[in-house]
Amino acid sequence: MQNSNRLGLLKLIEKAEVKQENIDEELIGFQIAPRLNAIGRLSDANPVVELLLTSDEGHAEIIATQIEGLNQRRKLLTRQVLQAALKQLENNPEIRRSPIIILYHPQWPAGIIGIVASHLVERYNKPAILLTGEDDSVHGSARSIEGLDITEIIGSQSTLLTNYGGHAMAAGLSLPIENLPAFRRAAGNAVAEQLQQTEREPSLEISANLDLSDISLPFIEDIKRLAPFGPGNPPLNFLTTNLVIESDKRVGRNQEHRQVLVTNEQGITQKVIWWNASDEPLPTGKFDLAYHLTTSDYRGQRQISLVWIDSHALIALEVKQLAIKTIDHRRDSQPEQVLKTILNDIPHSLVWAENQPPRNQPCSDRTELSSADVLIIWNIPTAQKVLSNIIKTVKPKEIHFFAQPSGDATLQDFLKTLAGLVKFAVNQRAGMINLRQFAVTTAQTSDIVRLGLRWLQEKGLFSFTSLSGEDIQARNGSGSKHKLIKQINAGLQELWSEREAYQHYYHTCDSNNIIT
Repeated sequence: MQNSNRLGLLKLIEKAEVKQENIDEELIGFQIAPRLNAIGRLSDANPVVELLLTSDEGHAEIIATQIEGLNQRRKLLTRQVLQAALKQLENNPEIRRSPIIILYHPQWPAGIIGIVASHLVERYNKPAILLTGEDDSVHGSARSIEGLDITEIIGSQSTLLTNYGGHAMAAGLSLPIENLPAFRRAAGNAVAEQLQQTEREPSLEISANLDLSDISLPFIEDIKRLAPFGPGNPPLNFLTTNLVIESDKRVGRNQEHRQVLVTNEQGITQKVIWWNASDEPLPTGKFDLAYHLTTSDYRGQRQISLVWIDSHALIALEVKQLAIKTIDHRRDSQPEQVLKTILNDIPHSLVWAENQPPRNQPCSDRTELSSADVLIIWNIPTAQKVLSNIIKTVKPKEIHFFAQPSGDATLQDFLKTLAGLVKFAVNQRAGMINLRQFAVTTAQTSDIVRLGLRWLQEKGLFSFTSLSGEDIQARNGSGSKHKLIKQINAGLQELWSEREAYQHYYHTCDSNNIIT
């Protein structure tokens, strides 16, 4: 894959924002494969075949953008279902105490529940089954822990089931909804019996105990000679003791990961990446850290990268509280009056607004941001990554969330707006377009603006010298339609659906979950 010249794959790597020469099994597992997997979970998987076979750059860009939109929707749906599952556990102590987690909701997306089941297994070290379906029959996905054959557990209750199948660590099943209470009890008893026979504590095999001073790029390159790692050849786990956390920050497009800076007793520091851990508690005081080693690329420089696996506190474990205070104004009946009061009380607050800003108040769009202790989000952002980048740039201690609309209400209206902006640029600015500024003006993501421009080109309304960079030259089109309009329409619909799903989530979710 490092040497592939397959156009669709290169576009997918570009969307993942990784360097092709750095691709290894970890980047494939965390960045590339989830994108390919997302389209099969939420839509028809055939476009993946087209992506990998096409030699047309425009076609590859369209499909890769569509896949990126589906991947963002997968992340949003996963977060929503996980939060709902955790809420069920919070409200049902009996299920929480059971040796197996079995949860049901009629509207959970079938393509997402397996991912969430895996998250619950990691969090609680228990097997988990999530079920969905609105008819008389429910169906779902199961994930297990080491040493517990989940298919055997499920199969032991076959008289209650319609169908089942899988392997030791994962399975699928269906059953009549009236059998769910009996299945939950019987499966819990079966798991308890099997665990009692094989009394176990969670364990992690450590290859070596290292000091931070032992870790170097040549050492990691030697380890990589054992790659590729995976089932049958697991990565080497290392342990470093007596560390403390110097600092941490959330990273990733949606701030779903943590980058933690640790230091040892000699004052040596090292960055550690903790995947999908934005809401995980951090140890305070001294702790031991288990990790595996890899490398990353930062501005062209090869760097050591530790990947967080687990930690063990040497003193009582405490939980760091969320550093950012959040105040919810999304349902205030007089938002402009509330905003005015906040700005009178805290005049140095930064107000972020785009497309439909509040009247007579100073505002900043995403190109004008600066550091501020208090951030006010006036409009509903178009995507989680937009909100994450705003927070990352401003670095606030306090955020006030409003939920004022911005941008066009429909995809058709957006395309009309975009056509008007391009026409103005052709007539008044020698056709020069800046993609980021168009995204700000329309209150959209750069991805949907870029695909919208490609739609205008395929319709024959305009032509563009390049659609891959930030600065684009536009001219009036020939008027003739091109062959990719159907695929572009599908991609635009997908991105617009993702936008609507995120804005609905922003408007309705618990305020504590907006930034996680």
